[in-house]
Amino acid sequence: MQVDIPGNCGNAPRHQIIIGIIEALHAKDFQALHERCAEDVRWEIAGSGKITGFEAIAQWAKSGTPTDSLKFSSVLTHGKEGSVDGICTDDSGASTHFSHVFQFASAGKNAKLKAVRSYFIPAAS
Repeated sequence: MQVDIPGNCGNAPRHQIIIGIIEALHAKDFQALHERCAEDVRWEIAGSGKITGFEAIAQWAKSGTPTDSLKFSSVLTHGKEGSVDGICTDDSGASTHFSHVFQFASAGKNAKLKAVRSYFIPAAS
């Protein structure tokens, strides 16, 4: 999978953590994803509902189309919150804009991911 990261995403440790979470999600690297998530993590997908618990999130991610490339537009962090947006392209060439808003258990760099709110919008052809 090709990954394009903005040049300013190395200053805060949480930037790399957020990028790593989304990379693991798209690469279906569930071990890496599990290391960052609380067991009772909640993931809300706008327009589709809520998923609770790591195992349910892993099942949701497994059902997705394989990702060919990820392009991050921005990664923001503040305290125990963060966000990322960009565009992903699957192996058929279809692109989707994404935005994820994260809540961690604390502001510490080893804090587990507690909740995510995600938005997906298919790119115009």
